[in-house]
Amino acid sequence: MRILFSTDSLARGGKERQMAILAKAIVKGKNEFLFVAKRIDRDSNYFAEYSLSLNLIKTYRGYSEFRKAVSEFRPDLMVSWDAKSSFYGLLIYRRLKFTFINSSIRHGIREWKPDHIFRAVVCHLSPWVMANSQAGLRANFLKEGRSRFVIHNGVERKFSLVHSAQEKEKLRNEIIPGYSEKHPLIFLSVANFVPYKDYFTVFRAFALIKKQINFRYLIVGDGPMREEIVYAIKENGLDDCVSLLGRRHNIVDLMQISDVFIHSSKGEGISNAILEAMQAGLPVIATDVGGVPETVYPPTSRLFPFGDKVVLAGHLSEAFSSPWAGNLNSHGYREHIEKFSVERMVADFHQIIRLTTGLEMTGDPAAGEDGLP
Repeated sequence: MRILFSTDSLARGGKERQMAILAKAIVKGKNEFLFVAKRIDRDSNYFAEYSLSLNLIKTYRGYSEFRKAVSEFRPDLMVSWDAKSSFYGLLIYRRLKFTFINSSIRHGIREWKPDHIFRAVVCHLSPWVMANSQAGLRANFLKEGRSRFVIHNGVERKFSLVHSAQEKEKLRNEIIPGYSEKHPLIFLSVANFVPYKDYFTVFRAFALIKKQINFRYLIVGDGPMREEIVYAIKENGLDDCVSLLGRRHNIVDLMQISDVFIHSSKGEGISNAILEAMQAGLPVIATDVGGVPETVYPPTSRLFPFGDKVVLAGHLSEAFSSPWAGNLNSHGYREHIEKFSVERMVADFHQIIRLTTGLEMTGDPAAGEDGLP
């Protein structure tokens, strides 16, 4: 089977990771595959991590080059992952006679901005739509049905849910010098420094309770708002409590030494960072937005309204009494996070291919073939 993914960018991000996971399953199943991308970050992408060749990519600058790349590949199926290439797909899928799935809905927020309206219109015109959350469909005035699907993101099993106290202590002292002397509760966030991630509410919340609790807040990420982030930390008197770790590749280690994960985004579809935190056995404090309520396991999480520092401060204080500890190894918790496994995501993708194309993709788990990463 010939499958094509189109996208605006191949860099490192949540959408790009999901594309790479599915692409690896497609290639491993001996199907023919191609990325058609507006641009690629050759220094920061997932190709090496998922053993994908850069030869699987064709770049384009505009519609003519896009159409030429698709026409030459002659796909049975095209899946578009951004609004612009979804629009291009709409223009050509009938003439070139391939099945077209629009998978550009990756966030669960509704905003009356030109790019959001454009994406919603293109989705409504598309024959098939695949979102990663129910909230994403709702934000674009759609609902799950015969031609509109939801496939939740899947994350790899990199973590063990149970770690000995000795193992955690060793890791913590390696990453936080002097940890054994103070034993702070460790909070962790993993997100880029961009406005909609809203670190500022977290800083203001910690400022309300910093004299009452012993904590360390680790932040993994970087971005255009770094100067504003540094200033906000100082302004809230958190210099000794917050560590900016930059972009890191040892997220597994950082999650294993942390006690609570914080996610303060303005809008999400399904957050890979939250899923990985749950795989690591971390309780989650997150904004009640988009697909977050679909993602978290209620007995081990707390939600707060976006931008509400008072409610968030209450949840941060509550974390010191570990109210969710007894639920982290429960059968319900394990069953919940299994919904977000790579195996489940790949199997769901195979099922949608069968439904939309009437074809069987090699490496299909339902056919007893191993196409999983």
